Amino acid sequence: MTNNDKLIMGVCWYREEQWDRIKDIVADPELFEDTYFQWRKDAEKTLNEIRGQGYNPKKVLVDVDAMLDWINDQNKKLDAAARTEYVTFLLQERDEKK
Repeated sequence: MTNNDKLIMGVCWYREEQWDRIKDIVADPELFEDTYFQWRKDAEKTLNEIRGQGYNPKKVLVDVDAMLDWINDQNKKLDAAARTEYVTFLLQERDEKK
């Protein structure tokens, strides 16, 4: 067991039907793969790499419209940092409901 075994990392997980929408509204579309299938393949590879480092990655299903509402309420632009904050927010909400 490593020191990282208990550290949970949230990973944005998008729905295929919302893929074009997320790419259209983010501030950093260059960070996104061209297709959902390429993103999914790369995301699964990243999850495995994170696990290999001893962390516990959790897929966090993101509804694009709900995320956009949260981003607007927080007065942030929809970039990688804000998406990370949103996933952290969702994980904290999930934990509070347990």
